[in-house]
Amino acid sequence: MLLHLKLQTLTKGSRSVLNYVEEKRCIADTLAANELPIITEDMLVYFLMGLGEEFSTFHTSILTQSEPLSVNSLLVMLLQEKEHLAHSYQTLLQANLV
Repeated sequence: MLLHLKLQTLTKGSRSVLNYVEEKRCIADTLAANELPIITEDMLVYFLMGLGEEFSTFHTSILTQSEPLSVNSLLVMLLQEKEHLAHSYQTLLQANLV
């Protein structure tokens, strides 16, 4: 039960997106190896819950999609969103320097 709680409450914090996802997956794999698999829909929610305010718009858009996602699809979209946020931040910085 402690691993399940850790999976639910682990947040991205200062980790990279990849490290965050890897840690969540590792916990889920350990649970599955102990015959306590996590269903995909729950895993997606656990990923989204731990992302933090930086990804709030992304979080909302994923939860409102009508088609179910795989964990891998979510990871691809999450990495794209991180790139978009980094680009937007750079654009904002450059605009403020002018």
